[in-house]
Formats: sequence, structure tokens, C-alpha cells
Amino acid sequence: MLLDVSQGLAKRMVDHSTAGAIHADRLVGQPLKNTKHRLLTRLPLLLTATVAGHHGGLPDGPGELEARLREREELFEEVREHVAIYFLKPVAKIPPPPPRLALRQSASGQMDPGEWYLRLDLGVRMVFSALVDADRLDAKRVADASVPPPIRSVDEGRSYSSISDLSIVVDRSIDDKVARLRPEGMTPTERRLYDYRQAVLQSCRVAADVSSGAFALDVATGGGKTLSSLSFALRHAAKHRKDRVIVVIPYTSIIEQAAAEYRRALGDLAHNVVEHHSAVNEDHERHDGLPGFDRDAERRRLATENWDAPIIVTTAVQFFESLLSCSPSKCRKLHNIANSVVVMDEAQTLPPGLLDPTIWLINELVEGYGVTAVLSTATQPSLERPFPEIRGLRPIVCKDLPVPPPRVRVELVADGPQEWAALAGHLVAHQAVLCITHQRRDARDLTLECDRILGNTETIHLSASMCAVHRSLLIADVKHRLSEGVTCRVVSTQLVEAGVDLDFPMVYRSLAGIDSLVQAAGRANREGRLGEHGGVLRIYRAPTQPPPGLPRLASESAETLFRAASMLRQQVDIFDRHTGRAFFRDYYGKIGDMDKGIRADRTELKFGSVAQKYRFIDDASIPIVVPWDQNAVDLVAEIDQLGPSSSRLRRVQPYTVSVFPGTLDALRSAGVVEPLIAGDDAAKSRVFVLRLKQYYSERFGLDVGAVAPRPPEDLII
Repeated sequence: MLLDVSQGLAKRMVDHSTAGAIHADRLVGQPLKNTKHRLLTRLPLLLTATVAGHHGGLPDGPGELEARLREREELFEEVREHVAIYFLKPVAKIPPPPPRLALRQSASGQMDPGEWYLRLDLGVRMVFSALVDADRLDAKRVADASVPPPIRSVDEGRSYSSISDLSIVVDRSIDDKVARLRPEGMTPTERRLYDYRQAVLQSCRVAADVSSGAFALDVATGGGKTLSSLSFALRHAAKHRKDRVIVVIPYTSIIEQAAAEYRRALGDLAHNVVEHHSAVNEDHERHDGLPGFDRDAERRRLATENWDAPIIVTTAVQFFESLLSCSPSKCRKLHNIANSVVVMDEAQTLPPGLLDPTIWLINELVEGYGVTAVLSTATQPSLERPFPEIRGLRPIVCKDLPVPPPRVRVELVADGPQEWAALAGHLVAHQAVLCITHQRRDARDLTLECDRILGNTETIHLSASMCAVHRSLLIADVKHRLSEGVTCRVVSTQLVEAGVDLDFPMVYRSLAGIDSLVQAAGRANREGRLGEHGGVLRIYRAPTQPPPGLPRLASESAETLFRAASMLRQQVDIFDRHTGRAFFRDYYGKIGDMDKGIRADRTELKFGSVAQKYRFIDDASIPIVVPWDQNAVDLVAEIDQLGPSSSRLRRVQPYTVSVFPGTLDALRSAGVVEPLIAGDDAAKSRVFVLRLKQYYSERFGLDVGAVAPRPPEDLII
């Protein structure tokens, strides 16, 4: 922000970020310039880098910071007196708050210097977060004093509730839901599943009293971990005076489902749940006092920026990438992660290629920032030596928990790939069946084979070729069909297999990692209504290879286990914990480098370089906005007319489909797409819009076959 300090400066606009950083460097940095302790020479960065970058971003190391300061020295000399008058003297009168965070000594008093630099790196980002948030909130209050500040108690509108109140309401809602069930009328399998879910819930409630730290919630699919983990998190937060609960989920489709379940449990207190992901829109123009102004919506919008709300539901990409970001907007909420309960759902999806920095962050948040971390999954990854290890990980569910009923029978189709025509012949024989493929093109080809056999287009297709809004509506339709008992054949990529509450009697899955197979099995006989082994997971070998990279390595590790068992004339129990451990050890052992040079850059405080390397989704895809419904059309027209504000770009994101550069080039050459923002250089634009609607279908989403046969993105989900 450029600040007008016209008093005494003839209306000069002052770059207060650089001026403040120069003053901070002279005040703190100069006395430490000649010290021989390398760490102490870098401590001034805690102050200098955060002040210098609180609008433009953290500098990429001390060299870039020093160059930035030298460049503005002359300007600073001109305004130094005014900086002192208008910024420093008023600040000096404010008593400092009690410290809440500090760098720790190791238990032995000795520490690897590299660890100090890593902690300093995260410490800089935490201070940066607090500064950015304070600056933004102060600027907002100055700009419009009529908008209530985003604090827990406000004069008008609904305020956020206390963690204790939320815990009581959620537990009461869960207990009421359980009381409405009638165990005496259940089948034996349903009763065993009911008992298992109750035991999981009770384990979570008991463990909530245990001291802060790292926990593992290892629960079979369909075991009720969504609400049980929330009960644990709120009880634990109330008991140990945590500020908030943050639920971290890998996929947007699961986030919407989980957030809806939380809101149902909270009833009238549902406004305490704030979603922060691409498919939610809390962006509203700030016209206080005018018709249509929504104070609750404004407060939620602010909470998505700084996470100052009791319950935050967000993506793993948003959570972890923000921790190692250099962007003010992404880092703004980091200080509010401290002293919270963080539930990491589907923990097996943590990217293996980034395990070193990711596990380091989890350990440091727990040990240095008062965070309680919960790794929740049906297939716990082997986070132990020789791989990156979660220190002090304690199980929430005790070993003598009732064994969940065997709801699914697992069948491995004979060796050799199965052609799509043959597989389609099996699928159409079922009234309700789900088949999961490992590529977009596979899902399309198999769906067309089903059409050919049936002579109709009733088979439902799901893939990332469809925009998020389109997929969500189709998934809702699938759930309705299953509940009504009507014909429901679905061919989908992996996007449905983790956390999406679907309940089919028969599921087919192309051979993949053991964790993926277990998740796919969770879509069969989920509620146990078909009795023991009433559901079937049939594992087939596709005629195509899994996508190169991690998916293929995972499939190879699973194949190794199946072939070894076959040679011994044994069966592989994919639900057995020993099978899971063996899989992850083989899988992780193939990956090699789990750091990508991030540790070295962090010790050099290269904030920008780290942010570039630490990407959960490491691809070069480009989003294309599709005019799927009238709302999407209106949003594109609004951007055309008013320009691309960050608010409008976020609102249009749920209507995007990502493609790789080669496919984009073909679409551009055919005149199918053009830059979303008028006047943008097409070669440099990062967002495009589909102008020819015939290339997006209700059946398959974005259809690029006519202009770019076999695009690379067909190799992803």
C-alpha cells in the first residue's frame, strides 16, 4: 500500500514497506553485522524481511532483500524524519503483548544449526502473517469504519460461538442421531457396523482429554470418522483452550460434503463453519448500509482470508502450500494455525515426493506452535524411519476395538489386461455398478463401450474433464438414484474414491496402489445393508498403463504384493495393516528424493524459491473457463465488462477445466479458446475461456478430441 504522508512532505506518496524495513535494518540489523554467529546475522530478517514484503511478498533470500533496501536508501533519507513521526513514535507508546511463540532448545541443549535455520524460516513466515493480517485489518477499518471488524464479539449480526458451545452442540447432535437408529431392527452386519462406529466415537471422546500432540485416527472406510473426528477436535480444543479447529481435506468434493455434515450437526450455529477452497464464494462487494449487504457474509469472507473463525474447512493444497509461501495473501492466516487442532483427513494422500518438508512442518507445528495434529485415514501411510517420521504419534482408536464387519469381498481378475469391450459387457449386467479407471480417456472409452452394448446413453460418466459445479450435480444425482433403487451405472476416474459417500453393491477398480484399492472398496456396501461380504470389489488390469510417475509406481508396488502372494498360493488382504505397511515401504522406497532441494533453500531463507518448489500439484496445466450454466456466462461477461478482480477470478474457478500446454495450443489454433481477460497476450495468459460451446458436453465435459487427439491430461484423473 502506498501511504499518503502529505503533512510536511508536499503530498509525496511514501513506500512505507521499504522505508520501514530500512529503519528496522538499521535499528536491529546493524548492531549484529559483525557477529561471528551466522544465525544471529540472520535474525534481523525476522523484522526486516516481513516489513519489506508485507505488500509485495517475502524476498528470495538476504541478497534480494539487501538489494531492495539499497535501491531505496535515497528515498528513505528523504522521508526518514516523517517515518519516525508518523509510524515509530505512536507505535512506541503501545505496550508489547506477552510473547506466545519462541524458538526452542532441543532436549539435550544441542541442535543441528540447520534446524535453527528451518525454524527461523517458519518463524519469519509466522511474524509475516501477523503483520500482514494486522495491516489489512487496520487498512480496512480506516477505509470503511462502518464495517464491523472480524472479531468474535460484534455489536450487530451473529457473532462466532465459543469452542465449548460448539462442542456441546455437536455432541448432542451426534447423540440424537444415534438415538434415532434402531439396532434391534438391523441385520447382523449393520449391527456390527453400528457397534464399530460407536466404539470409534467413544475412543475419540476419551482421547480428547489426552495432552496436545500428534494423533493417528485409523478407521475403516464407513467408520464414521467425519463426525467422530470433529467431536474429538472440539472436545480437545475446549479442554486444552485451543483457538480453533482446522479440517484439512485433499479434494474439493469431499470438503463440500464434510462441511455440509458439520453444518447439519451444528444447526443454528452452522455459521461458525467457514470453507476456504476454490469452489466456495464468499466474495461480496462492501456496501455497508445498502440493500443486500450481508454482515455475516462479510465476516465469512474475511475469515477465509485470515482463518479467524472457530471451524475452518480447507484443502491440503491451501493449508500446506501457505505454510511455505512468500505471498502476503496466502501467508496472512498462518499465525491463526498456532494453538489450533488440525485434522488432516485422508492422510494417505500427502504427496510422497514432498514428504520431508511436509512431515517437518507437521512436527514443528505440534512441537513449536501448540498445534494438535490428527492424521485421519483408513490406510495410514508408514510415516516412520527410514522415511520422514511423525514424532510421538499416538493412536486414538485402541487395539481392542471391535473388528469392523467384512462388508466387501475382494476379487482379483485373472492375469493380463482386460479390453474395454469385455469389461463393459460385465458392467452392463449390473443394475447398480461403479467402475473406476486411472485415466480420463479410459473413463470416456469405457462409457462409450457401455453405450454401444446398451444402445442408450444412460451410463453416467465422471472425470476432471468436467468443471467442479457439473461434477457435484452429477454426484448428487448418483446418490439420489442409489437411494431410490433405480438403475445406476457409473464410470469414473479416481475422483470418487476417497471420502465421497457412495454405496454400490459392485465396484470395479483398475489395479492401483493398496491405499487406492481400499478407498475404492469403501464405495461398496458402505452401510452394510447387503450383509457380510455382500459388496464386491473386483480388481481388473486395464489395457492402458497408469499415468507415469507416482500413480504408476504405486500400481507397481501393489502388483509386487499380488504376484508374491500368488506364487505362495495366498490371498492379499488389502484391509490388513501389515499389507498397508508393506505397500507403503515398497512404494516410498521407489520414490527416492522426498525433499526436492527445499531444505537447502529454506536454510538460506530463499522464500520465493521454496514457494516455487513446494507445490502439492506439480503440473503446468492451464485453466479453461467453460460456459456450463448461465451463472458462468454471467461471470465471464462481468469480467469482460469490469475487469479481472481477484474476487471475480475466484468466483469463476469452479467453472474451470485444466489442460496441458500442448492441448491448449491446439485449442487456440482451432479458435476454440481465447484469453479470459481481453487484451491479454495469448502466449502469456494463464486463464482462458471456451468460446465455442459445442466443445463442452453434458456427457463428457470438455471434448478436445476433434482438435487435439489423445491430450496429455487424459493421463490424469
